[in-house]
Amino acid sequence: MLAVIVVPIGLVTQVFNTTANSHLQLTAGPELRGRVMSLYALVFIGGLPVGGPVMGWITDRVGPRGGVFIAGAIAVVAAAIVWRCLTTADRRQSRSRAAAKSSVVGD
Repeated sequence: MLAVIVVPIGLVTQVFNTTANSHLQLTAGPELRGRVMSLYALVFIGGLPVGGPVMGWITDRVGPRGGVFIAGAIAVVAAAIVWRCLTTADRRQSRSRAAAKSSVVGD
């Protein structure tokens, strides 16, 4: 059963990594592209040597199910924080565009 599940998980992982990498490169400005990609590499590749042993220790303490649950909870919290930051930034951009538009119209 595990062998059947591993193939789609690997496929989805590769699609996610490729999509995230392409999206970052296409949306970052040319002057910031190198910095953005180095931060991406630091987070996704550089985090493994730290996160792996920590999750191994947690799983050793609370068991496999508890470890998976904690990893999932961390992912949900991180996604909520990113969503909040992105929506806040979008609201700020909308307000600044509206303010710039009204100042141009008012002149």
